[in-house]
Amino acid sequence: MINRKDLARRISDKTGYFIRDIEEILEAEEDSIAEFISEGHKKIKHHKLFQLEIKTRPSKTAYDGFNKEYFELPERKYIEFKPLTQLERAIEDVNTESN
Repeated sequence: MINRKDLARRISDKTGYFIRDIEEILEAEEDSIAEFISEGHKKIKHHKLFQLEIKTRPSKTAYDGFNKEYFELPERKYIEFKPLTQLERAIEDVNTESN
């Protein structure tokens, strides 16, 4: 698994910037994405990597088998992740290498 430190180190190697500066930028990016979602933005596109879309799951009636009764599940928001061209190409490369 790659974490933020690994990502910052790779970017630092490619660009020559200090790792701590890149970590601050990555943290600010994460905070900004979370703030945009909290503010009610429905779609967030991250360059050619991925798109996040906030969707609504409608309320529905569910059955509780333990208590033998029906109950209402409320409407909920969820995040749908959609890979874009750059990630799709990377996945294709991984799939062709494994065959």
